[in-house]
Amino acid sequence: MYYSPIFRFLFFITLSCLGGTAKAQPAGQKAHLIYLRQQADVTTAHAYTTKRAKGQYVYNQLQRTARNTQSGLISLLQKEDVVHYPLWIVNAIYAEGLTQEFLRYLEQHPAVEMILNDVPVYFSPPIDA
Repeated sequence: MYYSPIFRFLFFITLSCLGGTAKAQPAGQKAHLIYLRQQADVTTAHAYTTKRAKGQYVYNQLQRTARNTQSGLISLLQKEDVVHYPLWIVNAIYAEGLTQEFLRYLEQHPAVEMILNDVPVYFSPPIDA
């Protein structure tokens, strides 16, 4: 599957924003990023003539896609009392403390593209010019 450079950039920015949360988890618990199969289609954004209109269109598409595709998985996570946070820039759900059995179940769910372990991402500090 091909992922555009902008998608990969946003995906790793999302990962980096969540990176610090793994330190606050109880011992033995891991965090995961549940990446959904359906992603927002923003290919027609170029049809809008102003930057504001394009931005609003992309924002609406991202929000709508997340809202429409995450609800079923969020219900499952709530039933299992899993701490979770919906993400919409990249259509994914951050989840903490999944059991191995539930993780295997989610990996087979038709709405799920992949599940990644959440690991801290470190960036070098800026270099003074």
